[in-house]
Amino acid sequence: METINWMRSRLPLLLFWGGISVVVLWILQMKFFPTYDGPSHLYNSFLLAELLSGENQLILDHFTANPWWKSNNLGHWLQLILMKFTTPIVAEKLFVILVILMMASALNFWTHNMNSNNNWPLVVILPLLFSDIFFFGFFNFLLGVSGLIAGVGFWFKNRENSLGRKNILIWLGIFLFTYFSHLVAFGFLIVALFIIESYQYFVKRNFTNTQLLGWGSAAILPLLGAMIQLATPPSNVNSVWLGFGEIVKRLFTGHVLVAFDFREEGAFSISFAFVVLALFFFAIVIHFVEKVDALGFKGRALGLLVSLFFLLLFVLPDEVSGGGFLIDRLLLLFFSFTILWIGVYFQQRIWFLALAGLSSLLIFLGLFRYHRTVYQDLNQRYQSIELAAESIEEGATVIPVFRDANWYTLHHAKYVGLLSKSLILNNYEAETGYFPLSWNYNNIPDYRVGAESGVNFPCDVWTSNPKNQSKTVDYILWQGEEYDKEKDCDLGWATSLLHSFELINEVEGWLVYKAKPRS
Repeated sequence: METINWMRSRLPLLLFWGGISVVVLWILQMKFFPTYDGPSHLYNSFLLAELLSGENQLILDHFTANPWWKSNNLGHWLQLILMKFTTPIVAEKLFVILVILMMASALNFWTHNMNSNNNWPLVVILPLLFSDIFFFGFFNFLLGVSGLIAGVGFWFKNRENSLGRKNILIWLGIFLFTYFSHLVAFGFLIVALFIIESYQYFVKRNFTNTQLLGWGSAAILPLLGAMIQLATPPSNVNSVWLGFGEIVKRLFTGHVLVAFDFREEGAFSISFAFVVLALFFFAIVIHFVEKVDALGFKGRALGLLVSLFFLLLFVLPDEVSGGGFLIDRLLLLFFSFTILWIGVYFQQRIWFLALAGLSSLLIFLGLFRYHRTVYQDLNQRYQSIELAAESIEEGATVIPVFRDANWYTLHHAKYVGLLSKSLILNNYEAETGYFPLSWNYNNIPDYRVGAESGVNFPCDVWTSNPKNQSKTVDYILWQGEEYDKEKDCDLGWATSLLHSFELINEVEGWLVYKAKPRS
């Protein structure tokens, strides 16, 4: 019996937290741990700190803080706090580690309270640490997913308990944490609890009244904030839809584990999808063959939730008003909750979950080996970031021009702006309204490169206001290949850089141009 308990509980916990420890040590080892959007989040956290200090007039003139009740902010605030105690580059790594630990802790809490000490679902879910959502830097969403998983687990654990002040405060904390992390994750938390209690009502014809009052009172504040945000949508609502075939392809190839190159990650992602979907279909077969209701209330309610995520894959668009990758976000939720649901179903069938867990562990180690190589290459390239930043004066205005063949480095010029404490005039976060800062368009000058304003420069666009006084941009930060006069998008740059700027620094992957003094 002791051996079985060790196999069910302690061994998978050791494997899970051992895998987490490997990832944490790897991140600490890297000098930079850049994700796709991560440098932009870090840079805007720095701008937010400067805005709050009230001492940086340049930042005060160019930015304004969005209302405090806006969601999608928690990650920026956490990085801001970490930067108070260490350098921004170290703060970013600590924040990434914090996101991973939050996810791991939420999953650990779930299995501890839901699976009768069968912790193998933790090992099965381990490869999802390397989801494309993680490497894209969608950290606010991942924090929200942590709140979603912990919230549903806490609801199952306490739904039959008597109402108390402690539980209300915990619920308030979970709701606020999830809401300020990401509005979509908060919406799914509300929908999940609604599905669970609706199923309870249709089965037993009664609600858990002792919990509903506390749940409702704890959810009032974030629900009001969500209603206000939904009542004031962006002015231009554009949606992008994926075809049915593409969604099926992403589902059965485990596309959510492909962040860089399908040729390298594809074998691991397909294997992971096979493991999870095989367990999923096997659970359904066993259920009907044995004709035994092995699921119980938890299993059936979770099955409805998994079904919802599956249905939404084919209903929701992939992008709405600039908020993209919705299908991949849903795939992350579908695979995660499918594994958690399977854990409830197979909690008495240890060998099925153990086999799936060991298979997933091999997938995790293969992905880790590949991503370690990717980040070694990125860190070699980014040794030149500090050299490029040294060429730019503090408080200068900078336009980054992206001509790098590696799309993953699109926002990494923000590192240069961060290290030089300069103002980067390409800042998508300040344009969308989804994040803590927005441009103060009324005060922004008409920033020009040569004779051209940012609103009508060919191909490349930067923030500028033609109604205000014109001002010459201080620096051009060119990332990637040198400009090519034969390319239409580079014709304007060739003229402007030749007559109005001079090359002052050239390091690997970066060219720094400074505006010439006006004669």
